[in-house]
Amino acid sequence: MSHVAKSAEFSLSPSRYFLAAQLSLAITAGLLVVFLPILLWAKIASLLFLVAVGIRFYLHFCYQKPEQLFVVDGDCWRLISVSGNRQHEVEEVVDLQLEPSQFVTAYLVILYFRTQQGVRLTRVIPRDSLSREDHRILRKLLLTRTSRD
Repeated sequence: MSHVAKSAEFSLSPSRYFLAAQLSLAITAGLLVVFLPILLWAKIASLLFLVAVGIRFYLHFCYQKPEQLFVVDGDCWRLISVSGNRQHEVEEVVDLQLEPSQFVTAYLVILYFRTQQGVRLTRVIPRDSLSREDHRILRKLLLTRTSRD
């Protein structure tokens, strides 16, 4: 049986898998619009809208900043994210309580948290958001936690 540390640090970066899924959805919707028997002006308006949505997805991906996720002690976690522009970056620290159930697979981890104010916070972490070793440690940490309960 391997030992998993009680405290750990994870650097979350933007996921290319998630960007590819969003862009694929926009392209699929665009193909659907092209082949639907609707008026030409409605097709053009819809395609322009979908191009704008695709550009928005890409720009959102480019401007996302990495986040730091710390395991403070068992169910207590801390999320540190940077917001603002390059001249006035502000670090935002949120203390979180891990909820009882989590979603863990080899390629995807979904974490469910509650803030101290009771607000639910969800983090979707695909395999490409972390290094391979960090993703494995995170999965192991969560699975070890659920097997103890």
